[in-house]
This record gives sequence, C-alpha cells and structure tokens, in this order.
Amino acid sequence: MDRLFDFQKFMRRRELKQREIADILGISVGVAGHWAVGRAFPKFEKIPDLIRAGMTAQELFGEDTAKILLENSKQQNLDPNFQQGVKEMLEEILKEKFSK
Repeated sequence: MDRLFDFQKFMRRRELKQREIADILGISVGVAGHWAVGRAFPKFEKIPDLIRAGMTAQELFGEDTAKILLENSKQQNLDPNFQQGVKEMLEEILKEKFSK
C-alpha cells in the first residue's frame, strides 16, 4: 500500500533524527514524532518548508498521488487556478487520511 506523507522515510533518507528535523522545520520534537508515526500530518502551509528541507513529492503524497500531481502540472501550463486546486485537493487528501 502506498503511504501518504512518509515522514519516517524522509528522515531515514536524509539520516536525520527527530530533534534535527524539528530544528530545521521549526517544529517541536513531539510534532516530528507524531508525523513520523502517522498520528498527525502537517498543515498545508508547512509543505513548502518540507520541500525546502528536501522531502520528495513521493514522500509527501505517496507514489500514486505524486504521479497524478506531476502529470496534471504538465497539463496545466501554470493556470492560476491550478495552485488553488492543488491546495484544496491536498487538504482533502490529508483530512481524509487523518480521519481514518
């Protein structure tokens, strides 16, 4: 099964401890721990920080969703509504995943 928001995989790939990634992202160690085990997910506003820290689309959204996002972004040609649509879609995905 494709894991949505694989923070633990990201931490392993970057060889970072929870304290280190918490400092990089400006979050508490507790939040990093909750993200790592899937108890919580970041708010949409934190996604740019995760990307700047080196998190891949696959780690953020899972393989299947990343493929859809990448394919759609190629087709959108920077449509101004695309960014808002992606934001809404991601918020819905995270809300769905977190409510399970």
